[in-house]
Amino acid sequence: MTATSIDTPARENHALDAALATAAHIERLIRLRDRLNEGASYHDDWAEAIQQQIDEMPLSILVRSDWHEPGIPSDEGGEYGILLCTGGPAVRITGPLDGYEEPADAFLQCQDWGTPWESVTLDHDTQLALKKFARSFYFGG
Repeated sequence: MTATSIDTPARENHALDAALATAAHIERLIRLRDRLNEGASYHDDWAEAIQQQIDEMPLSILVRSDWHEPGIPSDEGGEYGILLCTGGPAVRITGPLDGYEEPADAFLQCQDWGTPWESVTLDHDTQLALKKFARSFYFGG
C-alpha cells in the first residue's frame, strides 16, 4: 500500500491579515498627519480630523510596571499595550515605556481564537509609524 498526498490549500491566517491591514491603516494615518502638520494652516481641520481618528482607534490602553519596593520609585518605565481589535482576530501594539512614560518602541501582535499572541514582523517605516501612533497617547500616572 502506498501513501498518497493530497494538495491542500494553505491555511488562512485571519489574525495576521487583520494585523497587517491595521498596521497599514495606522501608517497611512501617521504619514498623512505628519504631512498635514508640516503644511500651511489651512490644513488644520484635516490634521485635527486625522488626529481624532487616531485617538478613537484604541479599544483600551493599559500599562504595567516592574516589581519594586513600595514607596521607592521604579527606574523602569514598564510596558504598555494598546488593544485595537478583539475576538478572532485580535490585534494590539505593545512595547516598553521609557523613563518618561513614553513608548520607547512598538511591536505589533495578533491572535486568533484559542491561540497565543504572536509578534508580527514589519518593515522599518511601518515600525516607526506604530511608534509614532503609540506616542500619540498618554501613559503617565
